[in-house]
Amino acid sequence: MSIDLSVVAPCLNEEANLPLLVDRLMAASAEDGVSLEVVLVDDGSTDGTWGVIQELEKAHPGVVKGVRHSRNMGIPAGWRSGTDAASGAYVGFIDSDLQNPPEEMLTLLRRLRESSYDIAQGTRSSIGRLKDSRLAFSRALNVILNTTFGMRATDNKSGFVVGPRGVMDDILRHRGSYNHFQTFIAVSAVSKGYSILEVETLFQNRNAGESFLTTRSWAVSREAFADLPRAFVEFRVRSHRRRRGALGPMRNPRQAVRHPYRGWRRVWFEAFFATMPAHKWLITRRARDIYLELQGSQWWGRDQIADLQLAKLQRLVQHAYVHVPYYRRAMNEAGLSPHDVRTLDDLRRLPMLTKDDVRRHLHFDLFADTHRKRDMHRISTSGSTGEPFTCYADRHQLEVRFATTLRALEWTGWRFGDKQARL
Repeated sequence: MSIDLSVVAPCLNEEANLPLLVDRLMAASAEDGVSLEVVLVDDGSTDGTWGVIQELEKAHPGVVKGVRHSRNMGIPAGWRSGTDAASGAYVGFIDSDLQNPPEEMLTLLRRLRESSYDIAQGTRSSIGRLKDSRLAFSRALNVILNTTFGMRATDNKSGFVVGPRGVMDDILRHRGSYNHFQTFIAVSAVSKGYSILEVETLFQNRNAGESFLTTRSWAVSREAFADLPRAFVEFRVRSHRRRRGALGPMRNPRQAVRHPYRGWRRVWFEAFFATMPAHKWLITRRARDIYLELQGSQWWGRDQIADLQLAKLQRLVQHAYVHVPYYRRAMNEAGLSPHDVRTLDDLRRLPMLTKDDVRRHLHFDLFADTHRKRDMHRISTSGSTGEPFTCYADRHQLEVRFATTLRALEWTGWRFGDKQARL
C-alpha cells in the first residue's frame, strides 16, 4: 500500500513519550483517512528508547520503522536519516516530546494539500504556552532571522514542518557545517525558492522527561548565533546567484569552472557582460554565470548530467503543480502528483501541452502565481502555420537562452570577439 505521510521523529532519551506519540498519530491518521508511517530515529539514547522503538515496530508492523544512530548526532541528522528511510509521498518532522500535538501533523498535511504552497510550517501559538526565557529567546531569534534573511516569518525556526518528500530532502541539503542547522530550516526553504504556508498550532509542555535545553539553553543560544554568519553567506549571498544565475538545483556542490578566455578576449568578455543591461533587453550579467556553468557541465559524465536533469525535472514539476493552476488541474486529472516523478522516464507520464492549450489558457491559468510581471517578455511567432502563436518568457529564460546560444557558437570554432555574420 502506498504511504501518504511519513512522520520523522528524532528521539533522545524519549522512552516514556514514544508509545503515546505513535498512538496519537495513528488515531489522527485513521480519522483523516491518511495512510501513515512513523519513522523513529534513536539519536544515541542512553535509556531504553531503542528497546521501546523495537517493541513498537513489532506491535505496528508496516507503520512504525526504527532507525538508530550509534551516537548523538543532533536533530538535523535525525531528520536526514528519517527522510532517507521514509517511503511516504509527504514527510513531516515532529519532536518526540509531544510539545507539538501529533494530531496537528495531519492538520498541516490537510492544509498543505488544499493550498498553493510547497511546505506547511506549524507556528507555535502563544495560547497556553509557558512564558519563560526560552519564549523570549525564540522570539528574539525570530526577529534576527527575519532581519538577516529578508523574511517575514511568524516562527522562523519551528521544526514542525510537512512537505513532499523530495522538497524536504532538498531543504535539508546544505554546504556549511552548522551547530544547529534546524534553526535555518525555513531559511533554507526560502533560499531555494520554496513557499511556506504558516499554520498556527499549539505548543504545549513536554509530556515526560527532560529537554536537553534545560541545562544547555545558553550554550545552545551562543552556538545558534555563531551559525548566523555562515548561514548568511550560504542562504542569502550565494543563494541569490544560485537561484537566478544557475542552470538548476544540484545534488552536490558544483566545482569551480576555469574561465575559457585569456588576455584581451577575457577583458572584452567581462566588459560585455558587465554592461549587459545597456545593450540586451531584460538580460543581466547573470547570463555570465550560466554560461560558465555550461562550459563546465558539457564535460560531465552521463550519470552527473542525468542527476542534474532529474533534479531540474523534479523541481519544475513541483513548481508547476503547486503554482500553475493549469498544470495542477491537468496532473490531478491524469492521477499524477510531483511525488510520482522519480526518474527521467516519468516525463512521459506528464500531460502534453499543445499550442491550442496555450492559446486557451495563457491568461492566467498558465502563469505561475509567483511570476513577476517586470521580468516577463511577450514573444510572438509570425504564424507560418496559419495562425500566430504568442507566449511569454521571463528574464531567467532569456538569460539561459543567451548563454546556451553563446556556447553553441563556440562549438563551431568561433571565439568571443570574432566577427560573425547572421542571415
